[in-house]
Order: sequence, then C-alpha cells, then structure tokens
Amino acid sequence: MSMRRSLKKVVLLLVLIASLGGLISCIPVPGEEMAVAEAEPRAWIDFPRDGVSVPVGASVIVISHAYAEDGVVDVLLSVNGTAYRRDPPAASGDTLVEVRQEWVPTEPGLHTLEVRAYDGAGEVSGSDAITIRVTGEAIDLPTEVPAATGVPDATEVPAPTEVSTEVPTLVPTEVPTLVPTEVPTLVPTEVPTEVPTSVPTVTPMPTPVDTTPPPVPTPYVPADGLVIGCPSTPEKKQTLAWLPVDDPSGVVYYVKLERQKTATEWDSVAGWGPVSGKQVEADVECGGIYRWAVRAEDGEGNDSAWSEWFTFSVGLP
Repeated sequence: MSMRRSLKKVVLLLVLIASLGGLISCIPVPGEEMAVAEAEPRAWIDFPRDGVSVPVGASVIVISHAYAEDGVVDVLLSVNGTAYRRDPPAASGDTLVEVRQEWVPTEPGLHTLEVRAYDGAGEVSGSDAITIRVTGEAIDLPTEVPAATGVPDATEVPAPTEVSTEVPTLVPTEVPTLVPTEVPTLVPTEVPTEVPTSVPTVTPMPTPVDTTPPPVPTPYVPADGLVIGCPSTPEKKQTLAWLPVDDPSGVVYYVKLERQKTATEWDSVAGWGPVSGKQVEADVECGGIYRWAVRAEDGEGNDSAWSEWFTFSVGLP
C-alpha cells in the first residue's frame, strides 16, 4: 500500500513540473513585444487639429507623417470610413516621410479623417483619426456634362465655288504730279528776351514713417500637442515651420525653443533669427517635452508680438 501511494506522488510531481514548463515557455521575453510593435508601419496626422471647424467648400490640407522600416510607399486618406485618396510621399521608400493631401468638404456636419501607411513589403499601419466640424450649406457638384448643340454635320461638305482663271491687272492710266507752286517761309518776327529772375522753390513733402508692425505669424509644424516618434537618424532633428506673413518693407523671423524642466519651469534650448525663410531645423532629444514660438520683424524694424506657444513631445526610442 505504501509503495502504491509513493508511486502516485511521483506521477503527480511529474505532471506539475510539465505544467510549469509549458507556462514558463509562454511568457514573452522582455522587449520582444516592443520590437515587434516598432517594426510595424505607423502613421499620424499633424494638421489640422482634432475638433477644428471649417466651412463647406474650403480646401483642407491634411499633413501627416508615416514611418516604416521597409520604407513608406503610400499613405491612404479616408473620410468617414471611405477611402478618399491614396498618395505616395515625395521621397517614396524613405523610412520617415511627410505627406500632404487635399480634402474639400461638400456636406456640413462632423467628419472623421483617418490616415494609414503602406510599406514596401505590403504591410499596412493602424489608423490615426481626427474629427472635423464642417459648417455652412451643402454644395451641389455637377454630375453630368451637357451635350454640345449646334454642331454641323461633318458629312456635309459645301460644294466648291467656281474660281475665275482670269487675273485682272490693275494699272493706273495716269499718275498726277503734285508740285507746290509756293513754299511759305515762317520766320518769327520777335523773339522774347526776358528771362525770369526768380525760380520758385519746391519743398519736398516729408516721407511718412512706417510704425506699423507686421502681423503675428502662426506656428504650423509640429502641431500643438503633437507626440513625435523618436527619430532613427543619428542627428535627431525636428523641423519647426510657420505660416509666413506679408509686409511692404519685407519680413524676417525670430524663433525660440524651450524644453520643460519641471511642471512649471522651462529651459531655453535654442534661438534663431533673423530668418528669411519659413522654417528652421532644431536638435531634439528622445523623451523630451518642448515648446516653441515665432515672431516677425519688418524692414523698418517694427516687431510683431510673439505667437502663442506650441508644445510637442518626442517619444522614447
């Protein structure tokens, strides 16, 4: 009896060890799931912001970024769950690209915009979506092109008209000769010799001084609140772009970039200016939270106010 009980204990112990071995083999290795997620294509919308309002018929430029280890070949824009347009990036095949796609709303209401990325291996990313409120009245787009009317029958050819073979010769019978019999001589009888002794003085009008500052420029990319993936290049760069403004005397720009130190404190990172273009390249670090602003200065030295702060963060590698 004791031998039979000992044998049962050994069998139960072997079954328990086998079960634990299967359970341990199912536990994923740390970092394995993260590597798989990072290998999948990704796409996100930078502009416009979620929840903005636009009028019916307005041209909306959707700016998105996409990433894929095998290179991004296409970005699909969908509206309300229906494919709207599919465009390749300017640098097709790059791992990180920017794509701009136009959408023109024709119906008022809430519309959902989504983007997906396709890589060179045929893999598709998950979607990133925003909601836009469209105001105004619906636009009726023409669906049929009216047929042309009043077109003559191509089979009707007018009968040829008779052309005379005789070419008339037009020769004048007499050429009159006109010779003036007398040429009048015009000689002034008196030449005035008076010379004005005084010349009026013209006082130039003072040139008005330009004291009007240029408009305040608007930050554009990256959008406020955007979370950016950690760049894979050794030089981790981020483009800061703004919407330019106009002034009769010309415009240059000044840009400042700060990094969050605490919840209420920020450290200055870099500044640029005067800049004649509409963007600068900033060095960023993965895991950092940044904010940036821009102002304009015209050719007369008048400065606009600083724009509002735009905040963005860079993810960890």
